Amino acid sequence: MQHRYPHDYPTIVYEIESKHHWIDFMYDMISQGKCERALGDSYNVGYVMLDNDQLQKTFQPMFDAMNLDLKILSVYIHYASKDGKFTIHEHDKPHGVYYLQAPTKSGILFFPDFGEHFEPEPNHFRLIPKGVLHGIDTHQNEMERIAITFQFEDIKF
Repeated sequence: MQHRYPHDYPTIVYEIESKHHWIDFMYDMISQGKCERALGDSYNVGYVMLDNDQLQKTFQPMFDAMNLDLKILSVYIHYASKDGKFTIHEHDKPHGVYYLQAPTKSGILFFPDFGEHFEPEPNHFRLIPKGVLHGIDTHQNEMERIAITFQFEDIKF
């Protein structure tokens, strides 16, 4: 299989119809104390597990537009309060991130091995190949950054 790099996959801009539903869902889970906090290499970042099947249907038109056969294995919301960040890490499966809410100074997604970085913007989706080191710089805004993060089966070309 051909090795893929972050720059092989352009940022896709796509607005989902149910965007506000997922943001409301996250805040409801937090207020009810049902939201887990990410552990390990994260700082001030949390997540809420979501419905894989529903999000597969919601995002399938975007996956089709990318001409990629993407099957969701797991999906969760990442949110970062001020000073939240994620240190450099990698995944054993392809990942994607879709930004629901990304105010200015939201913490840049960076790929140290490639010298690439991407400023988060609402409704932007970025695919991250498996085994590629990446991190998220410090979120410096009072408004939370909220993103849906996907783990996919290996991509079929």
